[in-house]
Amino acid sequence: MSVKDILNSYGIQMRNEIVTLRSGTKVVDKVFSGGQFLEPFFNLSYNDPDSLSNDILTMVNYVLGGNDPPLNEIDNTFGGIDSNAIIYDDAVRFHELGTGKILQTVPINDFQTIANAWNDFLTQQPLDGANV
Repeated sequence: MSVKDILNSYGIQMRNEIVTLRSGTKVVDKVFSGGQFLEPFFNLSYNDPDSLSNDILTMVNYVLGGNDPPLNEIDNTFGGIDSNAIIYDDAVRFHELGTGKILQTVPINDFQTIANAWNDFLTQQPLDGANV
């Protein structure tokens, strides 16, 4: 499936919105919407290309490279707003805070495609926070 097909299958949209600050300045806000628990994870917790690349994509690529998800050396759990995302060898599972109940499972290849698409979008002009 193409990137567009994968994003569409989860109902994900990435867009630039113009936001007016209290000062009256208008700036760009990069928005990730859709995808159930993917939305708060990417839109609120991982909306910076550096943390996305250094944390999330590094771990996903590590696991997809044939390595077992680490137990001690590198943490494979990433906190979100209302859930934790844990990277397994076959999928990323979003677990409810407190109970650990699985809320959503995303195949790891789909997750990698979505994370790469979001990273690409975040690094395209206009950048997040740019004046307009």
